[in-house]
Amino acid sequence: MMAGYLFTNVRYIATIIILILLLSLSNAKSFILTEQHRAWSYWDNRDDSSIKVIDHSKWQQVLNMYLFVQQDTTLFNYDAIIADNNQHLVQEYIEKLAQENPIKLNSYEQLAYWINLYNALIVNTILSKYPVDSILDIKPHLSFSNWGTLFSFFRYGPWNNKLVIINDIELSLNDITHRILFPIWGDRRVQYCLCSGSIGSPDLYPVVFTAIDMPKLLNSVANRFIQQEKTMQWIDGKLVLSRLLKNSNYFSDKNDLLSHLRKYTNLSNKSKIDKFHGSISYQFDWRLNKLSNK
Repeated sequence: MMAGYLFTNVRYIATIIILILLLSLSNAKSFILTEQHRAWSYWDNRDDSSIKVIDHSKWQQVLNMYLFVQQDTTLFNYDAIIADNNQHLVQEYIEKLAQENPIKLNSYEQLAYWINLYNALIVNTILSKYPVDSILDIKPHLSFSNWGTLFSFFRYGPWNNKLVIINDIELSLNDITHRILFPIWGDRRVQYCLCSGSIGSPDLYPVVFTAIDMPKLLNSVANRFIQQEKTMQWIDGKLVLSRLLKNSNYFSDKNDLLSHLRKYTNLSNKSKIDKFHGSISYQFDWRLNKLSNK
């Protein structure tokens, strides 16, 4: 009797675990792009009287050496930076930024700080596990001290891994995007500055983000991403967009999204958008943004 009872309960528990795993896996890729924006009040501080300028030259050096810019996607030469044994350049840049206090910077200098840091962390994380076919192949860290990171074990990718310490606070990629950059700045163009290490994501920009060029750079990345085929395609009269746009918290409805796209796209797409009344399909290419040497 007891053996049968235990067997039934073990089978019941195993079924529940399997269902949770299946549900988690089915929603994992969607979750990556739909994390809620919850502002972290500590980081919502700045000193607009500050004239301090952060040196991003080491990150620019990496981009100059290993970034390959093409019209529809920009690729990073992970093989070459490893062959040259120059991974340390990325790590040293991150360590240098970690020694700065971003809340003592003015608004644009601070924005440039977080964008460049995020992109460098993406590249550094991929290099630490390379070769991989996708950033989704990199497993999340398991932490029993935090239920959020514990549950994230069933998700894809390194988004909740604590990758850097700023002002004695551990931060993840999701912290930087969804608790600092997106909710604090509230600028739709910021999402186009951030590369997830995927072909489908916004490209790594070949020029480091700086405060003095920030207004121009924000428009430039928006124009580039929205005019790329991976972002907007017309297939048999149907509109196919990047899933990044579907899951963005920036758009209130379809009309708001189309209006935003129209602002940054070319004349041909503007004409098509003006006549468009159908449904929208979405896609995203999670393959690694790798420049192959083979």
